[in-house]
Amino acid sequence: MNKDWKKTQIVLIPKINNPSYAAHYRPISLCNTVYKLIPKVLLNRIKFPKLISRCPLSPYLFILCSQLLSNAILEKENIGVRISSNSPRISHLLYADDVMIFVEAKIYNVKVIKEIIKKYCNWTGQKVNTPKSGLLFGKAVNTRMKRKIKNILGYKEVKEFCYLGSKLVLRRPSRSEYQFIIDNVMKKLNSWGSKFLSLAGKITLVKTVILSILSFYTTVSIIPNSILEEIEKLCRSFIWNKNNNGQGLHYINWNKICEPVNHGGRGLHSCINKVGPLRAKVAWKYLKEDDYLLHKTLYPKYGSVWKVGNRSRSVSMTWKIIKDGSKYLNQL
Repeated sequence: MNKDWKKTQIVLIPKINNPSYAAHYRPISLCNTVYKLIPKVLLNRIKFPKLISRCPLSPYLFILCSQLLSNAILEKENIGVRISSNSPRISHLLYADDVMIFVEAKIYNVKVIKEIIKKYCNWTGQKVNTPKSGLLFGKAVNTRMKRKIKNILGYKEVKEFCYLGSKLVLRRPSRSEYQFIIDNVMKKLNSWGSKFLSLAGKITLVKTVILSILSFYTTVSIIPNSILEEIEKLCRSFIWNKNNNGQGLHYINWNKICEPVNHGGRGLHSCINKVGPLRAKVAWKYLKEDDYLLHKTLYPKYGSVWKVGNRSRSVSMTWKIIKDGSKYLNQL
């Protein structure tokens, strides 16, 4: 056997764009295949107890631990915020290990949250990832109060953050803030290339990957049409470009490609034309499901989507999405 079989190459993968600190990189080890097989054999010989390795409940152990945090927060009646006097109080949103906690900017409330987090960490042995945690303040919070809260919790202040892939901000998003969607699309298109892909393969990739990404973002945020048009342009170029990356001739109109297969198209869909139907799905859930969180939160403030006279400038972006989707429900 080659004496170099144990050698490993360490590679740093950037976690964010334009990394500047060591914490912004994720180290990975590139090992020899033989080196990977030997630890696998050893690990199979020293397995963990059945409680961890074979118990069918083991995937839910983390969820059970997270429920402790949820119960501790819900126990405090003053924790949370309301968007109107009749709306239910929202204290936190929890998905896996991503947690958002909503609280009024008061010293007492902040100390209560800090104590809850401290007890939770002691109970479960988990630890807060401070570099990835942040504080997003409302516009009415003054600078002095911000400074006190940051000193108590020890987290940095942020102007925006991403939660489950969706960017959350307290201002009207500009076009530049959606540039990351175009960057993600271009990164995928560049990684696929076009040299060894047939026309059918390119269409399948665009349909199943690129347009699926847009379906999520157009449902949860108001993306400018110029962004959607730019992405459609990238998709068209990817489909028709030549193998040598030269500009190819577009033999079929884009609208024709977006028609159903049984009508002679390729089953793609226009990014712009699909925005309304996707939002109609959210509006339908708002109308039909009383237990839907958006319904319980927004209905006391805005009422029905068919209500006329809502002020367009003072409503939230979520309500604008629901109102836009309700227009397509009128056609049913």
